[in-house]
Amino acid sequence: MAGTSHFLKHKKISCCLKAALLFLVFTSIFSMLTGLLLLRVQTVAAAESDSESMAAAFVPSFNLPAGLVFNAPERPLLYSHNADVPLEIPAASRLMALLVSADKVGPDELISISAQVAALASVEVNSNLDLESGMTLPFRYLALRMILQNSDAAALAIAEHLTAGEEGFLKMMQQRASELGMTNTEFYTLLLSQTERKNPAPDIFSDPEIDWGQLVFEKDENQEFQAIIDGQSVADIMPEYGHEQKLTATSSLNDLSRLAQALHSSRSAIEYLRVTEQLLSLRVENSDRVIPVRSSISRLFTLSEGNIDAAYNHRSDRFSLTLSYGETVDGIPVTTLLLSAGQSLMIDETLKLYEKINQHYQRTALTEAGVLVPGHSEKTESGETFGLQYLDTVYYVHPKDNFYLKDDVIYVGNAPYLLPIQKGSMTGQIIFEMLDGTRIPVRIGPDRDIISSNTILARLVSQLYNNENLGQIIIGLAALICLILAILLIREIVKLFYWRRMRRLERAGNPKH
Repeated sequence: MAGTSHFLKHKKISCCLKAALLFLVFTSIFSMLTGLLLLRVQTVAAAESDSESMAAAFVPSFNLPAGLVFNAPERPLLYSHNADVPLEIPAASRLMALLVSADKVGPDELISISAQVAALASVEVNSNLDLESGMTLPFRYLALRMILQNSDAAALAIAEHLTAGEEGFLKMMQQRASELGMTNTEFYTLLLSQTERKNPAPDIFSDPEIDWGQLVFEKDENQEFQAIIDGQSVADIMPEYGHEQKLTATSSLNDLSRLAQALHSSRSAIEYLRVTEQLLSLRVENSDRVIPVRSSISRLFTLSEGNIDAAYNHRSDRFSLTLSYGETVDGIPVTTLLLSAGQSLMIDETLKLYEKINQHYQRTALTEAGVLVPGHSEKTESGETFGLQYLDTVYYVHPKDNFYLKDDVIYVGNAPYLLPIQKGSMTGQIIFEMLDGTRIPVRIGPDRDIISSNTILARLVSQLYNNENLGQIIIGLAALICLILAILLIREIVKLFYWRRMRRLERAGNPKH
């Protein structure tokens, strides 16, 4: 009788083990489904096509040789005038030197002043601190001195700190330009002021009779640009490197727009272009000194009433440059690049350009997160249909009198979809195309949670997706039940071994049975 009772007990144990295995299978399936829902899908960048830009219809009246405005790197240009022509723009050298050095040197890192740097500093007339051989100064001061005061000495000190000389630093700058795709850019020297003093600008840059707003460039039979003003060809505008002339830097505004994007993306570099006026505390000759630094274009920040976040101006006897980052009154984010012949701050022209852009363009919400995508739906692997919704709110800039969008949109999906699918997960893209070929991708996803079927188990899993607290409680209870089952299982196994031992002893004492 004792053996029979133990046999019944072990039969019950077998049933319990089967139930426990079923529960573990359910738990494993649930964990797999949860893992699938947490997967993230990478977005795919949409390609752009080269077509006529909508900037062709925006022609503000400026007496400037070149200009360029863009809203964002992946959006079309808002304004472009002579932006693809390589010109001698010394500011390109200063901006690239800032980008290369700010990414490699910390603001408080000390830089030694050599005898050559001290000699260059001795002829700088707009400096409020004399540099002497053997001094050590923080990079922040030298970077601001290079940018705000156009200091050759500061630029050379930074170059010697990084590459032991000007030549190596120029190669580093050229390599960075190549990485950015600046195909029309060449850097010849860091000593811009010295080079301009030794090589005076051609007389055309100081001729008050020249109407620079009428400057156009046409390619000749050799595919080289020729400068034309009022139908007449003019010389000395295009940079030429010869035995008697040494250039500073050549670039185009299209190339400089790439550099401007890189500067804005660099957290360290952009901070130097945000400085309007600052007091720097320096340790000089065992004493503390406070040195004021001020941007020559600080008035632009004030007159814009906070609409400009960062700006830079480099005045040259050749082509001067004014760069600004900001947004218009109606919230259109823009980056502007303006060139002038001869020394000019171009503050009024920059503010006028912001106003004209605000009058001509507007910023519109292309999509809103949570809004259903009309005319599009998808199917699961089981054939169940579900609607689609936009996952992001995306804005774009267009002329006020034209939405500048093609009627058709491109849908990119990857059906059929494995179940379950969670609301808010990405299943594809809707790509809007502007009239100039620019494509704007927007993420889309299901408008509801979709489980494998409508069973009680499916509804339970759906409740777990929508109620995080309930899911945690059930998982906790499942873990507790698994622990109890494990204890009971071990206990019954011990009893089983004990019962077998007793049976062997009983048989040994009674051989007939």
